[in-house]
Amino acid sequence: NLHLTPPIDWVRQSTVPRLQADGWTPLLPNYDLFFIGELVEQALEEQQATYFSNTTARAELARAFLGTFQELRLAGVRAEAVEDQGAEAKIRELGACYRAYVEYLQMQKYYDDAHLFEQAIADLNTAEDREEATYAIFDEALLSGLATRYIETLAEDRLCRIGRPHYGRPVPAQSAAARFPEAPILETS
Repeated sequence: NLHLTPPIDWVRQSTVPRLQADGWTPLLPNYDLFFIGELVEQALEEQQATYFSNTTARAELARAFLGTFQELRLAGVRAEAVEDQGAEAKIRELGACYRAYVEYLQMQKYYDDAHLFEQAIADLNTAEDREEATYAIFDEALLSGLATRYIETLAEDRLCRIGRPHYGRPVPAQSAAARFPEAPILETS
């Protein structure tokens, strides 16, 4: 009964059918490039932007923001958290653009990987009967903040790592080895 799958595929199997039945559409790769420029422009106008007001390369700015927004979403950082750090105009304006992006996804009912993880975590937190299973993850697996929260919620105390107890150099901070240092290890050579 061994089932090998990355966390995002596990989440897709359990979450996508219900989201699509509720009218949600997947955010296809690079589709957000079609609307991010206009969202950034509107958000900066509403903020009466001072930091990004003189930027002449708005298309490049929008692309840079998009990469940042995708990373923030997968890390589990909410738009409000960015806006709350907004003492500087740069952060305040970035937060407003991020909020506009998240609100657009919600309004248009587009889901991305971050939305899938958030929904799967919420489903696990409200589930009454959960399957008794042992979960294992390879030490080398790189995990976003939301993927880590999902695995913590899913596996609880039934998670083990597949790897080595010690590596010759520091492990990447996003690796399963670093994210779950207390999990028991199934050692491999």
